[in-house]
Amino acid sequence: MTKRFSLAVAIMFMFPLSSTAQVSTATLQGTVKDQTGASLPGVTVTVIHTETGASRNVVTDAGGRYVAAPLPIGGYDVRAELSGFRTRCGAESRSP
Repeated sequence: MTKRFSLAVAIMFMFPLSSTAQVSTATLQGTVKDQTGASLPGVTVTVIHTETGASRNVVTDAGGRYVAAPLPIGGYDVRAELSGFRTRCGAESRSP
C-alpha cells in the first residue's frame, strides 16, 4: 500500500526594495513541504498569471525552495506536483 501525502506550498511575494524607482515585476518564492513538515526537492511548481494565463514552471531545490522571477505584478494560481503525491493548488494575489 502506497501512502499519499499532500504537498503544502508556502508562498511569499518578494519585491525589490527601491524608494527611487517604480517596480514593475515581482518574485514569487516559497517552500514545498509534505504533511509532516519535511521539505520536498524535485517538485514542479507552476505559477499561472490569472489575468493573462501566462505560466512558468520551476523545480524545487534540495531544501524544497523555489523562486519564480521576474513576474508581472498581479494574481497567480500556483500548482505543486510530484509523483506519488496529490497535486496541490492555491491562489495568491497582490495589488500594485
